[in-house]
Amino acid sequence: MSQAAEHHDIIIIGAGPAGLGFARTLADTGLDMVLVERQPLAVLQEPPNDGRDIALTHTSEALMKELGLWAHIPATEIGTIRDAKVVDGTDPYALHFAAAETGADYLGRIVPNHLIRKAAYEAVKDAPNVTILTERNVTGVETDARAGHVTLDDGSVLTASLVIAADSRMSENRRRMGIAAQMKDFGRVVIVTEMTHELAHDDIATECFHYDRTLAVLPLAGRKSSVVVTLPADQAETVLASDPEEFARDVAERFDHRLGRMELCAERHAYPLVGVLANR
Repeated sequence: MSQAAEHHDIIIIGAGPAGLGFARTLADTGLDMVLVERQPLAVLQEPPNDGRDIALTHTSEALMKELGLWAHIPATEIGTIRDAKVVDGTDPYALHFAAAETGADYLGRIVPNHLIRKAAYEAVKDAPNVTILTERNVTGVETDARAGHVTLDDGSVLTASLVIAADSRMSENRRRMGIAAQMKDFGRVVIVTEMTHELAHDDIATECFHYDRTLAVLPLAGRKSSVVVTLPADQAETVLASDPEEFARDVAERFDHRLGRMELCAERHAYPLVGVLANR
């Protein structure tokens, strides 16, 4: 005998920042929501550092405050981008974006991605109308004129009037629903990490478009910066495997020693530079 379907108002597949953020946005409506996540609960409670630091606009900061996420991020981990500079090749001049010219005190904030993920979970976990199912895989998604049907790996079936696929840009569940997407592989890899440095960054973000690779140095709290290196995919493994001191020297040199001596203070992570746009 097949199991009876468990009905909710909304099913959200994926409990990352997008899925949790969506749930938090509607948490005060009383709608019955269930989040389905393949990772263990412990990962949601204490997400690992994935090397990514997220630059946030004033609008994003305001939204996170409104939804209660901002209060869960330690103030000591919030960086400020006051100004931004863009450098082209070896040109001594830079395109300068100054907060003072906009009438604001700063252009944006920058926060480690894993802390945003943790804050999103903290803001949702106690909502009485939100259920979080962890260590569950979706094996099927279907819709009919009345509802969406989501089948889990234990054979149980969830139904809802609305199904949200928040399971990354490479969403398996988007494909299950026959929604095509356009993908652009740029043939490049982004290596992200964090580095400490001898001199103050003065809350200035700098993007250096060198001829062989791009280097972004973004100000974190204290004398620490988020470092983003974008390079051809066939060079990524060599750079990842390089000695930490060699990597640090190379970054400092490419940055014209603006921050003095630089040292790695976090693991290096690599992400392929791929754009995905769903057709509908």
